Amino acid sequence: MSVNTWLRFTGRRCEEISFDKKKFKKNFTAFTLTVNKGQLDFEMQHLKAKLKKRDTKKWNEIRLTTQFEPHPLFTVVPGNVEPWEKV
Repeated sequence: MSVNTWLRFTGRRCEEISFDKKKFKKNFTAFTLTVNKGQLDFEMQHLKAKLKKRDTKKWNEIRLTTQFEPHPLFTVVPGNVEPWEKV
């Protein structure tokens, strides 16, 4: 099921390339993964820090952004940064 879910969203985003949607099931139950709000916040700050050093033009575009919309595979839940993350 997880491959089909990924392919469904990939297929939607790859309209401009040759992508054969017939190669995956159409009738399946999509699943989501949970992600902690704290982890998303951490990832956003981490991305901003990298962009500030590597791509100031892009950093200037997003520096005032306070929240990103996660990929549809993710369901955001309350919580902190994951314990496996090197903070």
